[in-house]
Amino acid sequence: MVLGHSRQGDDCGASWISGNTKDISHLADFGIYDWCSALSPTHSSQENKQLCRWLGPSFNIGGSLCFACATSQGKVLQRSSVIPLSREEQDSTDIKDLKKRFTEDLHNCLKNSDPIKIDDLQDPLGAYEADEKYIRPLHTNANIPHFERYEDDEMLQHEELFEVAPSEEDDQVEFDKYVGVKIRKNENGIDKFGVVCGRRRRADGSMVGLYHEKPVLDTSIYEIEWHDSETESYRANEVIEAIMMNVDDDGNSILHVKEFIDHRTDGTRVHADDGLVMVKNKKVPQRTTKGWYLCAQIHGDETEWIDLKTAKEAYPIQVAEYAVANKLVSETAFSWWVPYTLKKRDRILKAVKRRALTRKTEKFGFELPGSGPKGVRRAYKIDANTGSNHWGNAIDKEVKTVLPTLRILGPNEPVPPGYTCIDLMTVFDVKMDLTRKARICARGDQTDPPLLVTYASVVTRESICIGFLL
Repeated sequence: MVLGHSRQGDDCGASWISGNTKDISHLADFGIYDWCSALSPTHSSQENKQLCRWLGPSFNIGGSLCFACATSQGKVLQRSSVIPLSREEQDSTDIKDLKKRFTEDLHNCLKNSDPIKIDDLQDPLGAYEADEKYIRPLHTNANIPHFERYEDDEMLQHEELFEVAPSEEDDQVEFDKYVGVKIRKNENGIDKFGVVCGRRRRADGSMVGLYHEKPVLDTSIYEIEWHDSETESYRANEVIEAIMMNVDDDGNSILHVKEFIDHRTDGTRVHADDGLVMVKNKKVPQRTTKGWYLCAQIHGDETEWIDLKTAKEAYPIQVAEYAVANKLVSETAFSWWVPYTLKKRDRILKAVKRRALTRKTEKFGFELPGSGPKGVRRAYKIDANTGSNHWGNAIDKEVKTVLPTLRILGPNEPVPPGYTCIDLMTVFDVKMDLTRKARICARGDQTDPPLLVTYASVVTRESICIGFLL
C-alpha cells in the first residue's frame, strides 16, 4: 500500500482497498519504541508496573490490544495491560534517571550476549523474572483519591454496606411508617377521608407484600378505614398518592370545610361604637378581624376553631353567608367586607379556587405534637395509639445529641452570675420521607437581647449612601 496517495484522501490504504473503516485503535496510543509501563500477570493484585519500551502489537498472541514490550534484559513481553507514561512521570527526575539506566542495561545486554534466537526473546506466559529496580507501584499515594467524610454524613461504613437488611417481620415498627396517617380519596366527585390502620396480613399472620425503601417498588398492602366504617386495601404507592393529594407544598394538611356552625369572641374584638376611624377628615370603617373565631365542620364529625382572618381568606363566600344568616353583618369585623363580597360573588369564587385552608398541626397526614411539655406527652400518646415508636425515637435521638452540651444544676444550686435561667421547648416536624424529627430549642424570648449584635444583618441601600456621604 502506498501511503499519502492523492486518491486516498484522509483514509488509510486498507480502508481504501476494502471499502470499510479500518480499526487502528491498537496503534493510536503509542509510537514505535515509546516508553511505557506494563503490568505483569505474576502480580495478581495489579499493584506494580514495569518500565518497558513499546515494540508494537502482538498479532499472533492475545487479543487485538495485546502489545509487545522490550525489557532492560532484552526480553520481549506480551502484555495486554500497557499504559503510557503520564505527564508527571515524563517530567520526573527519578523517571529520567531510570530511563537512562534502562538504556544502558539494554545496550550492555545486547552487546555482550551471544546471538539471540527469536524464541528466546518471547515470554508469552509471563515466566520472565523482571528486574526489581524497574518495578514501581501502579498508584502513588498522591494520585489515589480519598473520600473525605463530612461531619454530618450519615452514610454507612464500607463494611456495613453489605449487611443483611432487617426483616420486616422482626422489626414491624420500622416498616409501619404509614400507620396513623390521614388520607383523602376522591371517588365520583365525592371526597372520602380515612386513616391507615396497619399492614394487611394473611391467615397465618404473615404480611402481604414486600417492603422496599423505594415507594415504586414497595408492594406492601395497608388496610384503610374510612369514616363510614368501610375498610379497603391500598398498596404503599397508592397510600403515598392519597397523602400528597391532601397536603400543600409545605406538607401541611389541607382542611376541607363543609360549613361553619358556630362563632365566638375572645374579648379583644372591636365594638360597633369604635368601628369608624378618621382618615383625611372622613370616617371610614375600621378594617379588622381581631378577636373573632369561627367553628368549622371538617370531614366526618371533626370540628376546628379557626380565626376569622384565616377563614375569610380561604372561604370568603361561606363566611359572608354565615355572617348574614347569624346577623353579624353589623359587627365591625364583618361590616367592611361582607356586602362587597356578596356583591362580587361570582368573581370571587373564581379567585379563591387557588387558595386552601391548611391545618398547621398536621404534616403529611400525621398529627404534629405541640411544643413544650404537653407536646412531649402528646407525642408518646400518639405512639401508644398507633403501636409505633417513631416520635419516641426522635425525642431520644435529640436528647442524646443536646444533653452533653448542657450543664444540669442541682436541686439547690444557684444560677451562676451572668447567666439567666430560661425554659426549653421541643418542636416536632415530619420530613418528606415521613421521618419524625424533634428539636430541643431554648426560649430566647425569656432573655434580654445582647448588647452586641451577634448576627450579620442586611445593609440597606440608604445606609450605604449615607456611609459614602460621611
